[in-house]
Amino acid sequence: MQQRWYNLSATGRQDLTVALLKEGQLELALTELARLRREGVQIPDWLFDTAIYTLLEFEEIDEALHLVHSRVRDGDLAISNSVWYQLLDVGSNARHHAATAYVWKTQVTPGYINPASGICSNVLSTASANGDTDLAIDAFRVLGQRSTLFTADHYEDLLTTYLTASPPDLRAALSVMTIMAGAYVVPTSRTALPLRNHLTKHPSHIEPALDMLTALRKRGRIIPVVAVNAILEAHVIRGDFEAALLVYKRMHVYEEDPTDDIPHKVLANVETFNILLKGARDTTPVAIQTALFLASESVALGIRPNSVTYDRLILVCVKGERLDLAWLYLEEMDGLGWTLRPGTASTLGTALAKVGDERAWDVLQRVQILGPKYAGVAKQVGEAWGSSRSELWQEFTA
Repeated sequence: MQQRWYNLSATGRQDLTVALLKEGQLELALTELARLRREGVQIPDWLFDTAIYTLLEFEEIDEALHLVHSRVRDGDLAISNSVWYQLLDVGSNARHHAATAYVWKTQVTPGYINPASGICSNVLSTASANGDTDLAIDAFRVLGQRSTLFTADHYEDLLTTYLTASPPDLRAALSVMTIMAGAYVVPTSRTALPLRNHLTKHPSHIEPALDMLTALRKRGRIIPVVAVNAILEAHVIRGDFEAALLVYKRMHVYEEDPTDDIPHKVLANVETFNILLKGARDTTPVAIQTALFLASESVALGIRPNSVTYDRLILVCVKGERLDLAWLYLEEMDGLGWTLRPGTASTLGTALAKVGDERAWDVLQRVQILGPKYAGVAKQVGEAWGSSRSELWQEFTA
């Protein structure tokens, strides 16, 4: 077959290359294209374009980029804008950093092509995934010039870019969160997740992060509560509950100053207390008195608890061997229409069963109708009771 290829005219071999591309035989097509180039055969631009389009259709982005690079090295100035556009579109959609950054730098920045806002958003996400701050900032700039209505996703991509850069730019990441808050795009716990993960991995950055937030507040920036919560959670994940409490005690530093029109508003929210309750539960010995103080303080501040608050209070009480208090929280929770999570139901029911407290069966009565995810609770409580042949157990499982 190869011998017959050599007997074809230049036009015939070009047609053969196109046929191979259409059949999806990309490796053979690229081999023949490379052979034509080595032999000095003049390859028409349309054949190069067809090859690149086909490679991108099959998401062979590395090969498409290699072909573009080779054309540029050969001094080919006839690469069409549509080819560049397609490479940027497919590359950014696939989060292919090399292709995205190359097209952006050589074609978008000089103004040769003008990608749609959707592609710019994909470019921003690609930069975020690779810590390319220059690319992210420029994509953000282009979007801003078009009066794009920035969403949380845009800011989150930019924040993640700063934290995944080498070295990370913590100050810029925190600044993005304050800009977000100032633009009335409310940062959420999802927004702050990269910050929490970064600080958990680099605990030496926690104190500088607090100082940076203080400086930003002095400059009049709005400090979102999720930024401080991320710091609290980083301490809790690392098992340093005392450090988390110290951060909580200085949260007032980041609050907005009251005015005649706007009364004082505490920065903490229910998630703040839920994070701290988790820390109280995980300490050894369990910090039950601190947990109860936090619960009462949240009420005094007008912060309404949610189901997670009650769930964690119950876990704190169980670990601190305050089963009667845990039961009171369960009854309050029931009155509000909330149910225990499976793990908490098992923990409470098992603790009651181990001391022969018949309220263990009451826990099971409450959760047995809640679906299959609670199926394992009965088995664990039954085993903790000591014997599946007990009359109570037989009555419950009948």
